[in-house]
Amino acid sequence: MEILIPIETWNEIDFSLWIKSQNWNETEIAEECCEVIKDLKLFPKTLLKDQKMEGKTLKEFLISEILGNVLIWKCKNGLIDNISWYLDGPFKNIVNINFGIESPFFIACKEGNIEIVELLLNYERVDFNKVNEYGQTPFFIACQEGSEVVELLLNDERVNINQVDHNNESPFYAACYYGNIEVVLLLLSDDRIDGNDQDNNGTTSFNIACQEGHFEIVELLLNDQRVDVNKPNNDGKVPFYSACENGHLEIVELLLNDQRIDINKENNIGSTPFFIACKNGQIEVIKLLLVDERIDINQANKYGMDALWISASNGHINIVEYLLNSGKTFNLKSKWDVDISNNQANHKTVIEQVKYQISPEKIKFSWETYEILQKVIKNGPSILKLLEQYIQKDEIILTGEFLKLGKGVLKQWQSRVFDLKLQSLAWKKYQNVNIFSFIFKKKFNTKINNRESM
Repeated sequence: MEILIPIETWNEIDFSLWIKSQNWNETEIAEECCEVIKDLKLFPKTLLKDQKMEGKTLKEFLISEILGNVLIWKCKNGLIDNISWYLDGPFKNIVNINFGIESPFFIACKEGNIEIVELLLNYERVDFNKVNEYGQTPFFIACQEGSEVVELLLNDERVNINQVDHNNESPFYAACYYGNIEVVLLLLSDDRIDGNDQDNNGTTSFNIACQEGHFEIVELLLNDQRVDVNKPNNDGKVPFYSACENGHLEIVELLLNDQRIDINKENNIGSTPFFIACKNGQIEVIKLLLVDERIDINQANKYGMDALWISASNGHINIVEYLLNSGKTFNLKSKWDVDISNNQANHKTVIEQVKYQISPEKIKFSWETYEILQKVIKNGPSILKLLEQYIQKDEIILTGEFLKLGKGVLKQWQSRVFDLKLQSLAWKKYQNVNIFSFIFKKKFNTKINNRESM
């Protein structure tokens, strides 16, 4: 190659001028090189980044950098014409065929340019498993992007199809995460694939598909006997929990119909799938779960919070109203059993918690987002009213049931216990109608026991 510009001035020149000065027969190559140099602003000073080089070393470095960038550009845009010149031409011993953080082969796989991938697979110099800055291989990125080159790479023994990235995520995990059903089908047909692989947080591919709402993939994996459908991650979240947490109704319904699914499985802090659906405001999931008799609606986590408690505390008035009107029996005595710096927020029942939430003493809790705080301010008073009405309604129903037992048994206590006006006054003054009913229940139980022993 004829150098028309003195070598000592290379770090000062416009590289495109040098390319135009060469006696290259391939005019198209010179033109595309100049186009890339212009678009990417590939000037020697930029490429050197304060590195000190001289003579031949400087010349080879700049040629390698420029032509390497052009090669990546061609792989990205699927421009296969003249690509062999960069691989086998006069600079083949200078150009780094694996150039860049994301190599030309990586880029071709990412973009799904199958002709270029097929071409590069014929070059032994290509590193088919070179990772990018995230530890992702070309095969990984092809699975993530749903590229048609996956099948081609799957059949090449030189390609590592299970190599994980820096988060310990495998190519199969990536395909499930991004919902690439065709890729998942291909990978499941290969015995080398581990269907229960886990990322750094212990999340399986099945779990991540449930979390992201990819119904077809969940259905596919559910029918694969190799897949553990109840495997929890490091936080104790099973796939069913993840589906409920994120409101994926169709997946929740699908899993409810599978007898293998543990639908009350707690996470590490004792929160159930029903609890997390209530916490996150997933009303449609809640409606579905409430009709399933297997769901434990009053199960509290290790901090004493249950589903109704967290729904009310987070300001989800639609959920509180739906729960209380569902005909189910909810426990309003569960308490938040945890100590924090502000003792005003400790050990509160759901009614006490809502009162606190709308009080001037209110502090922000770790789980509360701005959206939750706004809901609490807006809906807190109405939620409090719903809860108070639920207690009164419960007492009235109880009154009716007892009255059915007969006038003789209740005659002595009826005026003191079941006068609804008295209950109303008791509630207004003490927020507790049981102040009066406690005395009755003790006497009433004694009478009933005496009758049964006769």
